[in-house]
Amino acid sequence: THTSKAGFIGRVAAAKAKILVTIHSPHGTIYTTGSNIDGVPNFSLGRKILQTVEKYAGRKTTYLTTLSEAEKNICINLKLSTTKNTVVIPNGIDCDKFSVSYDFRKNIRKTSGCTPDNIILLSVGRLSPEKGHATLLSAFTKLLKNRKPDSKPPAEKIKLIFVGEGQEKDALQQQCINADIT
Repeated sequence: THTSKAGFIGRVAAAKAKILVTIHSPHGTIYTTGSNIDGVPNFSLGRKILQTVEKYAGRKTTYLTTLSEAEKNICINLKLSTTKNTVVIPNGIDCDKFSVSYDFRKNIRKTSGCTPDNIILLSVGRLSPEKGHATLLSAFTKLLKNRKPDSKPPAEKIKLIFVGEGQEKDALQQQCINADIT
C-alpha cells in the first residue's frame, strides 16, 4: 500500500483476508512537525487520532518501507513501525538514461538565464512545506552570503533553480526577495 488512507484500509483488509505479507510505503510522514498536508488535521487531537490509527495498521504490517534513514527513525520513534520491520529503499535514478547532448544542455542553460560555467543546483518537486524548499533556500542564501570574495567558483556563478508548483511558491519568492537573491 501507499499513502496513509489507502495504507490503513489496505492493511486492515489484508489482515482480515489473512494475507501473509503486507508492505506499506508512506513516502513521507504526515505526523512530523511542519507537515501541512490537505486532509490532515492541524490540531493536535486530530493528528493524535490519525497517529493511533496508523499505529494500529502498523501492527498489521510485515514491512514498512521508507525513503531515508531519517524517515525510518521518525516512524520508529513514533512507534508506527519497528527497527526489525522497517526497510529503507532510497529513491534511485539511473542517470545514464537521462544523459543529454551538449547542445541540449547549452540550450536549457540559455533559456534559464544560466551561462555554461554556472553551477546549477536544481530542485524538482511539489512546492509544499514538507518538501523542505524553504530550508534549502535558507541554506543556499547562507552559502552565497558566507563565501569569501576569492572563492572558486564565485557566488554569482552558483544558481539554485526550483521547478514545480504548489502552495509555497509565493512564500519562496518572497524569501528570495527578502534575501536579495533572484
